Amino acid sequence: MLYITKSYKLAIQSILIAIIIIQVMIPFLGYIPLGIVNITFIPVTVIIGSSILNYKSGMLLGLVYGISKLIIAYTAPQSIMDTLVFQNPIITIIPRVLIGLTAGITFYALKKYSITLASILAGAIGSITNTFFVLFTIILLKAHTLVNIYHTNHLTTIIKSIILINSIPELIVSVILTPIIIKYLLKYIK
Repeated sequence: MLYITKSYKLAIQSILIAIIIIQVMIPFLGYIPLGIVNITFIPVTVIIGSSILNYKSGMLLGLVYGISKLIIAYTAPQSIMDTLVFQNPIITIIPRVLIGLTAGITFYALKKYSITLASILAGAIGSITNTFFVLFTIILLKAHTLVNIYHTNHLTTIIKSIILINSIPELIVSVILTPIIIKYLLKYIK
């Protein structure tokens, strides 16, 4: 059983918070800008934190990610989506908090069977949670804005395009990086 002291947990959380803030602020460290959308791998940091520490820590990391993204959307937008969509805290913060919750619960439910399987599924569930809830809240609150950005009336085509261009690469990155990094970290934490 892995036991982490409160001071060690605080230190790891602080390091991960700093990494997330840097990833949000600097292109290619946390995301790849593609014009209208960005392929982001910042959720991997949240997933790793929720797996190494617990889902509550993961939710805190997701909150930091969401707030950082919201601040960037207002102060230094990096895409048209930042300006027109991600200035809404519901779209920007809630899905990121849910990454930590779902990935942490998944990891802790499955780690007794296999750390690798738990890491892969936590990575997948965390990435899918982000995609689903970001798209769901955008459709719910900003569907007309999304249609205007892409200059089309076919919302389903837009959603399919975002999933193909953005979400599938994010899922692949998450499923590959999460188990590698968690395995490496757990080796040194023990």
